[in-house]
Amino acid sequence: MIIHNCNHVYHKTHITMNAIARTLSYRALELRTYLYATLFVAANVLLPQLFHIAGIGGAVFIPILFFTLLAAVRYGAACGATVALLSPLASFALVGMPAAPVLWVLMIKGAAMVGMAALLVQPGRKATLWKVAAVAVGAQIVGMALQGALLDGFTTAWNATAISWPGIAMQIAGVWAICKLTRQGAR
Repeated sequence: MIIHNCNHVYHKTHITMNAIARTLSYRALELRTYLYATLFVAANVLLPQLFHIAGIGGAVFIPILFFTLLAAVRYGAACGATVALLSPLASFALVGMPAAPVLWVLMIKGAAMVGMAALLVQPGRKATLWKVAAVAVGAQIVGMALQGALLDGFTTAWNATAISWPGIAMQIAGVWAICKLTRQGAR
């Protein structure tokens, strides 16, 4: 009887300690997600400003989506979605760019990017160059279709997407290189 009670106490303590460890681990992961999301939102506000100061068009290079792609591919859907939705709003509130009608387009493309990354790339796993490219290009195609259907018409959506291929290529190469250099997410 005494041995049975000791095993029961040990078992309950073991279960409780595991639950506490899981909760603390989840909270640390959640805190890290918020920290990275905050840093990426700030970077998504600053990077377009650097492009504009240098006289390089934001419509061609779409720098506001760079850290959205990185967040979605490297840190997962929660971080990516936070960055995708807050970056255009924070940029508009702080510096007045992008213009109000473009906010929705960028948020749609960012959400599409997060969705594509959630389907193709598992956080913490290696993402090939082709997966990063599929996420970036797929998000532009989905975003273009939604922009055409819901907002501007397909001609305007196609033209906006067609001029942004240099930026899409930059995003693919840059995000893949960052993931490869940090040894997480690319090979």
